[in-house]
This record gives sequence, structure tokens and C-alpha cells, in this order.
Amino acid sequence: MAGIPEEVFDKEVIVRGVCSPHHFKDDKLIVAAYHPTPETDEVSVMRHDYMGSDACKAKAKELENPVKNKVYEGLAVLSAAQIRLTDCKIKDSRQIYPGHADIKMGIIVPRGEPPSPEDAKLLLDRKRRLLKFTNYFRDPEPQVINWTGEKLVPKAQYNS
Repeated sequence: MAGIPEEVFDKEVIVRGVCSPHHFKDDKLIVAAYHPTPETDEVSVMRHDYMGSDACKAKAKELENPVKNKVYEGLAVLSAAQIRLTDCKIKDSRQIYPGHADIKMGIIVPRGEPPSPEDAKLLLDRKRRLLKFTNYFRDPEPQVINWTGEKLVPKAQYNS
């Protein structure tokens, strides 16, 4: 993985692919966009600084699953510093693919059962804080291969 450092720097642009209807309610992005994969505390994201917008879109489109009514809609963008401000961590996950990373929520979500009430409250708080920092970009042309939307940038650091 030459050229991609293992350390995820605060200034890095981090991107998450989002799909309807799972990540939306009334056309607004919801906290479900940051729900960890079952039996982990991890939320898959991409390191935009090393992948670029087109590759991030391509990976996000791989999330589509018509059988499960899962339709790619766009990209959620934060900085690594913003992720850390929510008491979450971010780590490189290059073993998945070059440029992959995971937001570490700090709470492992069991498969098929809810976390304890204390963990559920903490997880919801972290997801809400991530959502507050998120700059969402709806894909203006989801059917084309390349990203044709606005430049993918996080919200201003202290914008709440």
C-alpha cells in the first residue's frame, strides 16, 4: 500500500456511501447511516485523500442491492478530526482494500439483539454527533460511473 500511511490524519476527508431507504427518513440522512456492522463496533468508510471522488463513488455503488431494496444515493463526508470529536476512533483497514478505513464506535453491536440500554444510549449519542458533523452530498447522477457532484468537503470544523 505504498503512498497511503497507516495513520489517519485529522485533516483527512473521510467518506461513507449511503443508501435508501436504510439511511434516510423523509429524504433526510438519519443516524442509521452510522450503525456499525453486526458483531463489530466498525462503520466502513473511505479515505478520500487517497482514493479520490470517483473511486469513493464506485465503492459506494457496490453497496447497492436491489433484492434488499438498497439503492445508492450519495456520499456522507466528515474529517477524521470531526470523527474523533465524537469520541469515536478511526483506523486504516487496508486489508479490505487500499483506502478503506473504519470508524470505531467503541460499542460492539450483537447480531439479532439490541445492545444493553447503557451501550444503546452511548451508541445513539455517538451516531447523532457524527450525523451533526456530516456534510451530505446527494449524487446528481447516480447512474454514471464518475462523481459529477460538488467537491466533497467536510462541513466547517466547528459548524454545529
